[in-house]
Amino acid sequence: MATTGYAAAIDTGDVVMSYGPESQWGVLPSLAFQEIRLDSEGFSSSKSRTRPNEISPDGQASAAITTKEESTGSLNFSVSAETHKELFAASIGGVFTTPITFAAQTGVAATASGFTDSGNGFTAGNNFNVGQMIKVTGFADADINTIYRIDSLADGVIATTPVPAATELAGASVTIKGSMCRNGLLFQSFYFQKYLAAAMYLCYPGAWPNGGSLDVGVGDYLKGTLSFLNKDEVKQTSDQSTGAATVAPGGNVIDSIGGIGTVFRNGAAIGGVVQKLGIKWNREGSRAQFGIGSVAALGIGKGKLMFDGSLSTYFSDFTLYDEFKAETAGPVWFSALDGDGKGYVLTLCSASIMNPKIVAGGSGQDIMADFELEGEPGDATIYGGKTFQMDCFD
Repeated sequence: MATTGYAAAIDTGDVVMSYGPESQWGVLPSLAFQEIRLDSEGFSSSKSRTRPNEISPDGQASAAITTKEESTGSLNFSVSAETHKELFAASIGGVFTTPITFAAQTGVAATASGFTDSGNGFTAGNNFNVGQMIKVTGFADADINTIYRIDSLADGVIATTPVPAATELAGASVTIKGSMCRNGLLFQSFYFQKYLAAAMYLCYPGAWPNGGSLDVGVGDYLKGTLSFLNKDEVKQTSDQSTGAATVAPGGNVIDSIGGIGTVFRNGAAIGGVVQKLGIKWNREGSRAQFGIGSVAALGIGKGKLMFDGSLSTYFSDFTLYDEFKAETAGPVWFSALDGDGKGYVLTLCSASIMNPKIVAGGSGQDIMADFELEGEPGDATIYGGKTFQMDCFD
């Protein structure tokens, strides 16, 4: 028989994080939770205490009193397709569009400027949108089967960036996929649950994602973080999910070799060999709101959403440096896909290259060019004046 009572502590491998989207802030939703994959988490609470400044003949400080209890959270994870999609969208105040419904169509041709469809299937009704990234597959010429941005859209005609690598007449069975999310004003909070052991849970109502990051470098994989402001931390002795939680998707983690595609700047492949790149966002001024009569937060102040990024390349020419000097703004994007072709395209809709560091770090080293990317609202025609776009291929 098995031995019991051997562990002095709960193993982190036993911890399960899950969540459910709230329809009312801080109120437990009646639905099955969604489990998530993670490397580590930082959901916790802390109390603010103060001591009355009383004159005391006995030389002692007065007893402290609690003024508020703040709860925050963080998730650190290896990025895989679909796993954190809903949380990503909420962290930028957006929602993913309905996926494109265009599969196994034989009337599609690749042209010098994009694609045509004799069946006129390129419409908003099939969920095509200007500025959206699409993944095209099925052409006989494999070089055509890649990811494109829709620059303009009309019945049966798409203009793209980049343009197809070759032209091909209609006849092949072509499938086009895509779904996008841009930063917006939607407020979506979640009820988070941390399973520690049987009858031991810590729950976080009103958990709202107020920032995040996505970073990748040579010899690594795509890493993500999300930060949260919570209403409270509550101990529970039973599972708060309505029924069994949905198991987290099991796709492969997106690596830096086969998973990260060409980095595009102003629609063209960026010069130089990229070593590292990343995008991060946060809501400057976001805060929990407190009031008399409650130790827990009573509301959330959303603040202002800010985006920036980083790019590190081997130094080979002054192209990016000249853009820094000229304060040239333009979109930057790259794809991050797993071995099954599922994943994301991440776009700073307009970014200015700032604060280059081109230095000789020491003997026998490669000279690197490290740049900051300053995100700002993008072109109104292409990106609707938004700063960040995340496209998903499920």
